[in-house]
Amino acid sequence: MNRLITILVLLVCATSLQAQSYSDSKEYFYGSQAGVKAFERPPIWPGCNFKNIHKLRRCFDESLSEHIAANFKIPYDLMEKLEYKKVTVNFYIQKDGSIRIRSIKGGIPEIKELAKKVILSIPEIKPGELGGKKVAAEYTIPITY
Repeated sequence: MNRLITILVLLVCATSLQAQSYSDSKEYFYGSQAGVKAFERPPIWPGCNFKNIHKLRRCFDESLSEHIAANFKIPYDLMEKLEYKKVTVNFYIQKDGSIRIRSIKGGIPEIKELAKKVILSIPEIKPGELGGKKVAAEYTIPITY
């Protein structure tokens, strides 16, 4: 039952994924700062081989949610200590496809460490592109448990 609730919450949370691209100078390309509304090609999860950008994004979101649901397993002895019901992870998909954690907020240290481990275990992602160049992308994802 607990696993089912976690999966349902993760699927709902997947819709709240936020992505931004940034350059080496930390100037954001995504959003109103530069007038660009989206990547030319968003980051691609392994196995998501669609030409349609909307399908690529949906496949990425669903794959990320499935990855978290399959790997974010709270040890039974920690269940009694839990005060918060959400941890928020902010991370970058770097230009080389690797993952870099920016911040983790909420939860006890053991839950933060578990969230970090799960996000860092994301398989290598094909980075997004903007202007024909690879760009890093910033994501913020809430993990509710």
